[in-house]
Amino acid sequence: MTLDLNDIRVRLDQMAEKIVSGLKDRSRYSLNNGIFNKEKFDNVQSWFQYRLFEEQNLDAKFGRYEFDNQRPLFFPKDAFAKPIIKRTQVLDQLMPAAIDLSQREFDLYYETLFGICKPGEQPEKYGEVTKLDVQNMLTLHERICGMGPYVAAAKLEKDQSLLYNLDLNAGMIGSRLVNIDRENEVIAKGVAIAKRYELPNPESMAEFFRGIIDITLEAEVAYILQAREKIKNLPRTPVGFGQVPRTEGTNAKGWTA
Repeated sequence: MTLDLNDIRVRLDQMAEKIVSGLKDRSRYSLNNGIFNKEKFDNVQSWFQYRLFEEQNLDAKFGRYEFDNQRPLFFPKDAFAKPIIKRTQVLDQLMPAAIDLSQREFDLYYETLFGICKPGEQPEKYGEVTKLDVQNMLTLHERICGMGPYVAAAKLEKDQSLLYNLDLNAGMIGSRLVNIDRENEVIAKGVAIAKRYELPNPESMAEFFRGIIDITLEAEVAYILQAREKIKNLPRTPVGFGQVPRTEGTNAKGWTA
């Protein structure tokens, strides 16, 4: 299966619409910082932590985190319930990748709230606000750590030297992945959506989407470095007997299994 980078970008644009729409919903409420760090919901976890766990736990029952390339936000997989019905994974272009950027994602979202929400607490609204924040964070997490590896895999199909040229370090790989025109397009679209929805301080979306791009780039680089490690650990048998040739520009895709 060949990954279509244009189709992936359409999906990312759809997620941008959903993320900004969610921020607009959130901006109708005060900051309500208490749901994050002031008031405990169950005497242990904050309102946000409790709902985030419960929603992901429900997803786990439906098999959401059953496969290796699906990573929950903040919590380890083994903290959740087992899937009620087992499924057989159909292999795609993604290799298993342990990419966890939860804190970076949360910090970006949390800081953005200060620019779009009025200060103050509304304890009577905590339930509604917590639901919105968890929904928004899960969408943001899917945008970055869910889709980032697909972006990286699609780019690898076009330039496999990123995988096989071992002289490239993480910084070099990152610079090769950057597409300035696409980045500017993503930021401009984010600001345009914010203006269309009349989001408070819509220009702040330029910094917000800049953050999304930067963290997604981290996810892409992490994916490629882990793919490289898998290649290095493949059995060293003669080419033609299952071994992937380690030459720059090869079209072999044994790493995607």
